[in-house]
Amino acid sequence: TGMKILVEKLLSMGANKKHMQIKIAGGAETATGPKGFDIGKRNYLAIRKILWKNGMFIDAENIGGSSARNVYLDIGDGSITVKVDGVEKTL
Repeated sequence: TGMKILVEKLLSMGANKKHMQIKIAGGAETATGPKGFDIGKRNYLAIRKILWKNGMFIDAENIGGSSARNVYLDIGDGSITVKVDGVEKTL
C-alpha cells in the first residue's frame, strides 16, 4: 500500500522513530455501499499493522464515525487540528 511505502521510505532516509509523532485522522464511513464493507475501519487496521511491524505506535487519533473531517497541520509548531461536525480538536 501507499502507507507501507511511505513508512519504508521515511525509515530508509534516516527518520528516527523515537522522535516521530504519529497522529491519525479519518476512517469514517461516509460512502454508501455494501453493508459491512467498512473501508474506513480496514484502512485504520492496515496502518496500525504497518506501524506495529516497524515498531511504531500511534500517539493520537481521531477516527471512525460517519462524518467527514477537515485536518489542519500548522507547519510552524507541528500541531494538528481536526474538525468534525463543526467541532475542532487538537491531536
